[in-house]
Amino acid sequence: MICLGLVVVSAAGLSADELLRNDFTNDMVPWVPLPDQGSWILSDGALVIETIGEQREGVRRPSTYVLLENRVFLDMDLRLKAMSLEPEEWQWRDISIIFGYVDDLHYYYAHLSSLSDGTAHNIIMKVDGDNERNPRVTIQNEKKPPTRLTDGWHDVRVEHTVAGAIRVYIDDLNVPLMTATDTTYPVGSIGIGSFDDRAAFDDVVLNGEELNWIETELRLVANTPQLSHEMYHGLNYVTERSTDLNGWMELDNQVAGSSGVRQFTDSSYSGTGPAFYRVRLEGPGFFVEDVVE
Repeated sequence: MICLGLVVVSAAGLSADELLRNDFTNDMVPWVPLPDQGSWILSDGALVIETIGEQREGVRRPSTYVLLENRVFLDMDLRLKAMSLEPEEWQWRDISIIFGYVDDLHYYYAHLSSLSDGTAHNIIMKVDGDNERNPRVTIQNEKKPPTRLTDGWHDVRVEHTVAGAIRVYIDDLNVPLMTATDTTYPVGSIGIGSFDDRAAFDDVVLNGEELNWIETELRLVANTPQLSHEMYHGLNYVTERSTDLNGWMELDNQVAGSSGVRQFTDSSYSGTGPAFYRVRLEGPGFFVEDVVE
């Protein structure tokens, strides 16, 4: 069996444990803004929300964020500096860190606010736009975490594992302000932004494990090809067959409702001639594949 995968090469200058480091000196690459929602600029060596986007249809959620497009993470430890640009009098000001991002209606976000009164919160929120009854729900264990978002820069850290552990820190990066356990979105991309306020971000360091390929196994069962691979909730997997690695025929398209091992049997295979199989993982702005023969 020959396995080929799409491998993402780390940027020069990163340590062995780092996946990303940004100080926004020259540009905002590789962060990509949400289309037509607010505007971003570089100012004094920081990435800044200049104007806030409008709330979109459906569930209420952060209006303005930038995303690590084309990248999917199994485990992540994100550290950065963040600062609200709203005046102290605006007690509802916030910053938001997005993770486990599948698409604009399915992800987690940590919301750090200057106020905790039942309307503005320090919370960990799960956004599930397909759930009509509860399209978003708080999942943190702590009932009313103390407020820490004040004027000036803050050190922020968010950890998320494929097993569902979530920890959010601000200023004290050893003792979490909020914790949660949830396995709805075990993998996904990462974003930074705000629910509805101007903010600035700098000195981003990301550690963790990135999903760069799909590990697919192929075997013959009664001369019928059977493929198996790990799948994750909410992501779209496409299975295709080729006879020459040029033209591909789609055999199956499945959105994983839950995480686990997926098996696919190619009952249409005639048993004559070469057969190559490709499993593609598709999502908003990312594409990962594995080819087996």
